[in-house]
Formats: sequence, structure tokens, C-alpha cells
Amino acid sequence: MSSRHKALIVDDQRGIMEILGAILSSLDHDYDYARTQREARELLKANRYCYILLDLEFPADDGVTARIQTGFNCLAEIRQRFHRDDLPVIVMTAHEKGTEYPIRALQLGANDFAQKDFEEDLEPLDVKIRRVLAQACDVTGDCRRKPSRRARGSGEGAEAGHTFHFHGESRRRRYRMEINGSPCWVCLSTFTILWKLASAASQSHGGWVEGRELNSGNYHNAIARMKKDLEQVAHLDGRFVENDGQGRFRVNLPTGTFSFDAQAMRVHHPRLVERYPHCQGKATVGAGR
Repeated sequence: MSSRHKALIVDDQRGIMEILGAILSSLDHDYDYARTQREARELLKANRYCYILLDLEFPADDGVTARIQTGFNCLAEIRQRFHRDDLPVIVMTAHEKGTEYPIRALQLGANDFAQKDFEEDLEPLDVKIRRVLAQACDVTGDCRRKPSRRARGSGEGAEAGHTFHFHGESRRRRYRMEINGSPCWVCLSTFTILWKLASAASQSHGGWVEGRELNSGNYHNAIARMKKDLEQVAHLDGRFVENDGQGRFRVNLPTGTFSFDAQAMRVHHPRLVERYPHCQGKATVGAGR
């Protein structure tokens, strides 16, 4: 028997809720409604949704002032649990076009962006909904609601079991690594960011690293370039790199994921090893693994 698509709407404005309810009803979609980040968190634990319509400015809990940052934090939390292809998120805001909000939302893993003045948006909301449904469900209406490929901490994500081994010698401005047992040559920025993340992961503070510590320039762009590099050289999609929505990053991978050639790293990257030494607990010695 066919099941209907189901959405989660996160917004604290009743007028917007009525508009969205009418749009979703016209699509013959079911939906739940959360007014706070707390309510959204509880509903996501109890239900499986096809997509989320997420406002950027709403309260974290009852009696708390609505803030833009709450929306970004909620989006980051969703992406820690669900991959963007499994649970698409369309971010909504009443702020004018051209602000930094759409860019930041997309960097945090939003699938699309909509203006709350839905009649003035360049593309109707129902068109955006149908497009993201193609990623998570059968757009004909036979909703599969497949289980998420990645629930944080489960160890069953698509990235679980990956291994990264640092060698460090260079060739034509590329630097040698071994990913999942195969030799790869990555750019220096990718090599350096991965090393810093691996170093932090071996420490006891949760593994979070300030973005500016990873890259002194535009660290969001640097992380995006790293993911693209890993996709090209090793067919990885970069989901193991998490963003907390406040400019910090970490890797969510099992213990023992990272190792390195102690001798080669001390020869080719002595400053990196000296400044971020905590990977040394997983060192190997010699020219190869």
C-alpha cells in the first residue's frame, strides 16, 4: 500500500504555518509542526520524515527568544544525524535576498533555500519540494522513507570503516596518503586539514577544531575544497566531517581510523608534527604501512 510523504515544519509563526499547511495539503503530504528546536529534536527522534521545512529564526525552547543562530544550530544538528540525500532540508527566511544566510545554510548542508514571501520567490516552494523528494523518496507518491544512511555514533554510516594513513612526501604539489588501503595524492590543504582534524580527534575535548585553526583564510571554502579533493581522488563524499554551526569542525570516525608514517612525516612535515603532535599515538615506522 502506498504511503504519503511526510514533512516536518519548524517555525514559530502561526501565519506561516497556515500558508505552509495549505501548500503541503495541496501536494497531499502529511506534516508535523515544531515551534522550537526542542520540539523538532523530539519529533525527529520519534518519526521518520521525507523532508524538513526549516525556518532560521525560532526559539530553542519555550520562553526563549527566537534567534537566527537557533536555525543554523538546528540545521547542523540535523546534519550530524542525517545525510542530505536521506533527509533533505529546505531552509526558509524572511530576510532579504542577497544576505549571507543562503550561503551559510548551504554550507551547513541545506538542500535548498526559500524566501518566506513565497509568492515573490523566483521558484515556487512546491517545485523545490518535488525536487528534493527525488533525493529521498519516489516523487510519484509511493514514499519509501528509507532509513538514514548515517545516524551519528551508530558506526553504520557510509564512512564507517574508512582508514587514512599519512605518508607526506610530495609529487607535483600533491601529497601522498593511503586511503582505504589505496595510495592517493591530495593537495596540501587537504593533507593539512585532515592531519589537524585527526590530531584533535585523538584528544579528549570532543575533537572540535576552530575553523580558523584549520585554515587562516575562508575555512568554509577550504573544507569544501578538501571534500571535493577527497571525492576526486578516493570517491569519498566527506560526510565524516561535521560542522557544529558555530565555526567548529571535527571528524566522526571510529578509533583507529588515522595512522601515519612517523619517519616520513618528520622529514616532510616537521612543523605540522610539532604543532599537532597528538597523532603520534597511532604512528607507524618505515616507508610504508
